[in-house]
Parts: sequence; structure tokens; C-alpha cells
Amino acid sequence: MLADVEKGRIERLANARKEAALLGEDLHRQDENSRMQRFALFQNYLNDLSNQARGLQTSNAALFASERQRDSDLAVNRANLALRYAAEERQQQEARERQAREDMARIALQVAGLLV
Repeated sequence: MLADVEKGRIERLANARKEAALLGEDLHRQDENSRMQRFALFQNYLNDLSNQARGLQTSNAALFASERQRDSDLAVNRANLALRYAAEERQQQEARERQAREDMARIALQVAGLLV
């Protein structure tokens, strides 16, 4: 009878050992799956960050190109305004000079009329 008890105890220990080994394998598999899932999540996070950076880079490049175009347009407009101002100034100067010549000619005629 003691041998039967001992045999039953040994069988229970053997079964417990098998269950422990199976549980250990199961835990190991779950741990590996968890690691792979965490790695996949981290990889997705990095991909999202990379995509955001690319999007920002594209947006910034478009923004900078737009700003350069706007600066260029402003410079052209300023140059055109300066040219128009210079042309108007030149026309006004020519009109003043023409008026001065006409005034001098009129004065010369008046002086000539007084001398005769």
C-alpha cells in the first residue's frame, strides 16, 4: 500500500512536471508573441513618424517655394513701380524744362519788343 501511495505521488509529480513544462512553453510562446506585437507597434509608430516628417518636409518645401515666389513677385512689383515713378519724374522734369524754355523765349520776345 505504501508503494501504491508512493507510485501515485510519483505519477502526480510527473504529471505536474509535464504540465509545468507545457505551461512554460505556453508562457514562452506568449512572451515571444507579445514581443513581436510590441516590435510591430513600435515599427508602425516609427513609420508614422517618418510619414509625418515626409509630409512636413513636403509642406514646408511647398511653403518655402510659395514664399520665394511671393518675394520674387514683390521684387518685380517694386521694380516696376520704381521704373514708373522714374518715368513720371522724367516726364515732369521734361515738362518743367519745356515750360522754362517757353518762358525764356517769351521773355526774350518781350525784351526784343522793348528794344525796338
